[in-house]
Amino acid sequence: MTLKEQALKELATRRLEEIHAPQRDSLLEFLIFYWRNEKKQDLDMNRHMVEICKKLEDVYHGRCKRLMINIPPRSLKTEIVSIAFPARCLGNDNARKFMGISYSSGLAQDNSSACRAMYDSETYKSIFPRKTEIKDDQNTKQYWTTQQ
Repeated sequence: MTLKEQALKELATRRLEEIHAPQRDSLLEFLIFYWRNEKKQDLDMNRHMVEICKKLEDVYHGRCKRLMINIPPRSLKTEIVSIAFPARCLGNDNARKFMGISYSSGLAQDNSSACRAMYDSETYKSIFPRKTEIKDDQNTKQYWTTQQ
């Protein structure tokens, strides 16, 4: 790659970073943008989703050390907490580690797989253009890590 091509690529990357700063800075904005682009529909927001995202932001920034979320099923709790939150955190800090625990190994694997799919999506790559790739030798349903 020539120097000019490298410079153009860097300029395009910086432009993407500028455009998608709100999605990198806010879990709620990330979730809304991802849902619209990948699922091709608007996210039907409710105040409990806003509160979950606020509390998870506190966890991410270290302001909250323990968090328990008790809401009924079918409220997008898993999509927000177990899939979108780890993916967004990894976009901002590839060295973070997450452990997904569930009452069944199948559900934990499904959530891990969904998070990995989100991490590998084109929408995600536009939000986090400098994301680290997943290691080839550590890319399974149960366990996957980034190059960092």
